[in-house]
Amino acid sequence: MRESPRSAIPSHDAIEMEKRQAQKAKRLQVKVFVEATLRKGVNGLIAEFKGMKRGNDFTVMTAFVAEIPNGRNRYKDVGCLDNRRVVVNIGSTSYIHANYVSTPNNPKRFICTQVSLDKL
Repeated sequence: MRESPRSAIPSHDAIEMEKRQAQKAKRLQVKVFVEATLRKGVNGLIAEFKGMKRGNDFTVMTAFVAEIPNGRNRYKDVGCLDNRRVVVNIGSTSYIHANYVSTPNNPKRFICTQVSLDKL
């Protein structure tokens, strides 16, 4: 980043240029991902999904495992990580099957959760 000659504070132009470069890099990342996805096609994506690791490390999913007998997980093979878990207080429990999902640009950008169950 270019600094203004009178101080160590970056100039407004330098800051704006850095922002534009970061936006351009993000757009390029998305473009590369989309192009790779289109090249794979539906059959390629299915093959990639089928080749993915199917096991879970339940030692990092203790809340998920503890809630299996209580019926609070829609899917038994889609774990909820302890260190990324969203903690809420719903009556007598703090558990919902939800994780903070990070992106390269923001470590807690959004939440992924399973579709709700009729019972809590």
